[in-house]
Amino acid sequence: MIVTARIPLFPLRIAVLEARVAWDDPIALGPAPGEAQVVGECTPAAWAQGVRPGLRVGEAMARCPELDLV
Repeated sequence: MIVTARIPLFPLRIAVLEARVAWDDPIALGPAPGEAQVVGECTPAAWAQGVRPGLRVGEAMARCPELDLV
């Protein structure tokens, strides 16, 4: 038997735990070195301020100046 589980925002949750920041803060996955300068998944607090996956980093920071990238 094979069982699968879907954990929403799993990569972001792991990054938040490793960075030791609060899930309630506006946080998004930052781009890897050499990758396109866009943000990845984001916390509900960042989403509420207009940050969306795929936004360029500058646009995300303009929408949410207190955004932390992990």
